[in-house]
Amino acid sequence: MDTQSRFQRLQKSDLDPNPFEQFQKWWLIAQQQVALYPEFMILNTVDERDYPQSRVVLLRGFKSPYFQFFTNYNSNKSTELQKHPKASLLFFWKELGKQIRILGQVTPCTEMDSDNYWNTRPRESQIHAWASAQSAPIADYETLLNNVKAIEEKFKGTPIPRPPHWGGLQLEAESFEFWQEGEFRLHHRFTYTKTSPQQWQITRLNP
Repeated sequence: MDTQSRFQRLQKSDLDPNPFEQFQKWWLIAQQQVALYPEFMILNTVDERDYPQSRVVLLRGFKSPYFQFFTNYNSNKSTELQKHPKASLLFFWKELGKQIRILGQVTPCTEMDSDNYWNTRPRESQIHAWASAQSAPIADYETLLNNVKAIEEKFKGTPIPRPPHWGGLQLEAESFEFWQEGEFRLHHRFTYTKTSPQQWQITRLNP
């Protein structure tokens, strides 16, 4: 993207009244113009000591009001969300000069959604989901590789079922911030705040 297009001014009139529709517009641009992992998003949670914890996860689906990702339910992120279900998502597409922040509460996806996504995963990824006790200590990398071999042998020649400890989580969006890069740090920032089930208030913020 050339500099002139990247720093194009963003006006309130350019935004869709519905933040999910606005997200869809920017998402489609990212799919077309971000070469590497446009689906990367930073998930922020709070741990048992009240420290914020951040990591990159992959957006695997979105439909108002939810944004979905998948993980081991025994992982740190999952156990943190069980105790503190409020979280935030952050998308940053450097090539586009665009950023989106989303706040909301996280709940498990339906069993059907988890099964449907599981069935689209490569067999190797399915094996690894069984082999890794995500976030738990492990003696060495060779132990992990041995776990992988054991799972390969266990399910040799058969479909691999979804582990009971693995599935989807979904953030129900309650507020959004859309950020467009501006020249010399005069950025464009707009928040969407829900005022009713179907209405959102759009506010421009100072950069």
